[in-house]
Amino acid sequence: ARRGREASGKKDELVEALAGAYREEEAAASKRAKLRAMGLDDLKALVFSRGVEAPGKKEAMVEALMAHDVAQAANLRRFEEVVEEVLASQREELEAKTAAELKDLCVARELKPGLGKEDRMERLLQAARSGDVDRLAAARLREARRAELVGAEEAELLRLCEVVGADPFVKEIMVERILTREDE
Repeated sequence: ARRGREASGKKDELVEALAGAYREEEAAASKRAKLRAMGLDDLKALVFSRGVEAPGKKEAMVEALMAHDVAQAANLRRFEEVVEEVLASQREELEAKTAAELKDLCVARELKPGLGKEDRMERLLQAARSGDVDRLAAARLREARRAELVGAEEAELLRLCEVVGADPFVKEIMVERILTREDE
């Protein structure tokens, strides 16, 4: 729990979570050392290329990059959570369909129809995992970010526009430009 991880479950799960946390800490320490070993100009270029705000001091840039990586990892975990939510939603929709409807869906998507309802559902979900789910999850996250930006104060939007290099004119345009730059 002190490492920011959920401390519940069976012993094997706890051991695996602790080992994972240890590996992450080791990787972070290694990355921090590599960043500190970089030249100032290279470090500045890296900070700029990632769109990270950092003062000109080397240690501050290293810490800003590390914080950026932590935020990116959190974003990836959130994306994976949304993917699971989308899959659960699609599973519910498929469970409501009859075996014949599932067979028709499989045929329409050029999938082998399989023998039973469960088999057809799994084939359809697997096909969704390879494309539709990522697109739907990204759309959900983008819409949530849009709502967050639309609700933000204008001063914060101006600051974000400056960070991403967007030329602000109208609040809606600022939001769209920030979203576009963040998607890159």
